[in-house]
Amino acid sequence: MELWEYPGARVDCLVLYASRTEVEAADIDHALSALDKLLKPEVAQRLKGRLIFEIRGYEDDPRDLWEIPEVRAWMKALDQAFPYWFYFMDVGPGSTLAKSSAFRPTHCADLASVEFRVNKAKLTRRNKAAG
Repeated sequence: MELWEYPGARVDCLVLYASRTEVEAADIDHALSALDKLLKPEVAQRLKGRLIFEIRGYEDDPRDLWEIPEVRAWMKALDQAFPYWFYFMDVGPGSTLAKSSAFRPTHCADLASVEFRVNKAKLTRRNKAAG
């Protein structure tokens, strides 16, 4: 269990990242397993708006991340598998989302709809666990 997963743990921000190797292999498994942990109800409320997500390994590439087809495809696959991630993202002016349109969800109209989907996912997972 990670420190940020403990109930009551103070979390200013959580940094998760994917490597260029993962992106080029179209492998979202590592990112997805980390993001799935965020759906625990006690974690979800504490980490709303506190996630910083990075893609590393393209620092020497002259293109912006949004210009790289593999990055866009990888983010689209992640968004389809975990449509709740935007709820957790830091969306401040210096955030990854503010810097790159590659990180904007493909189907989210606004934060309220994302928050609804996260709450619905929590209820669905809770009902499955109880049943």
